[in-house]
Amino acid sequence: MNELILDHTEDDARLLIKTAFEMTPRVKKYTEQGQSITGETGLGLMSYGANIIVDISEHPNDSNKTPIRVRGEKKIPLNITNDHNKTKGQFIDTLNDLHDYPIEDVVDVMSKKMGVETNTDGATIDVKADGSDTATTRPDNGPELNNSHQNSSTKLTISSDRTRRWLKIALMLFVGWIALNILAAIIDFLVIV
Repeated sequence: MNELILDHTEDDARLLIKTAFEMTPRVKKYTEQGQSITGETGLGLMSYGANIIVDISEHPNDSNKTPIRVRGEKKIPLNITNDHNKTKGQFIDTLNDLHDYPIEDVVDVMSKKMGVETNTDGATIDVKADGSDTATTRPDNGPELNNSHQNSSTKLTISSDRTRRWLKIALMLFVGWIALNILAAIIDFLVIV
């Protein structure tokens, strides 16, 4: 379990946590219930998945600071192939990176991700049709940080590198499948002759 103190009000800390879940590669969904937010990884080839649980509490002396506890759990305790600590570490790294940005930039990225558009005054223009705000499913090509944030006016960007990488993998698998089918046809032909 990791204990951290975020230099933000509780509402801003919740937004940072949700955005960090959106940007953590293996987290597919997160839910908010009471004083905790839980990120869930999906089922994988070698794993039944894991939960990353963030417990939020009040700072006793300062309302502009929010203490949190981050813990990872396997969905099935006997799952020896799941490395929930890796996902928890990625989440904490992302949360630390987001902490360096102005909250307005984090709000902007989260708004784009959730399908909410804002005008220059920050007023909401359009909200996603499903209107869900307690459970969000993150597609595989979620936002990523532009790590060149030297000054506070640098904006977060959304990258499609992950999508390109998955397309390359899918193309390689398809080409491999075709090659195996051709090889099988050649073997069948040789057996017949």
